[in-house]
Amino acid sequence: MDSIFPNIDKELEKRGQNYRDLARVVDLSDIQMYRRLRGQTRLQLKEAIKICHFFELYDLETLFARR
Repeated sequence: MDSIFPNIDKELEKRGQNYRDLARVVDLSDIQMYRRLRGQTRLQLKEAIKICHFFELYDLETLFARR
């Protein structure tokens, strides 16, 4: 997937996971997660924190750096 967050794409690829796995973690539908990762809707802070915990990475600024 080509999201606006290349570091998230890299982390997903390293783990052999995809945006559906993130959607389950954040408790969103697949389409909601897709829209957030594509920049069509805003990612909420609580969702970003859940994603950081999922990856066990706690630097929001680096993980969510945009293209």
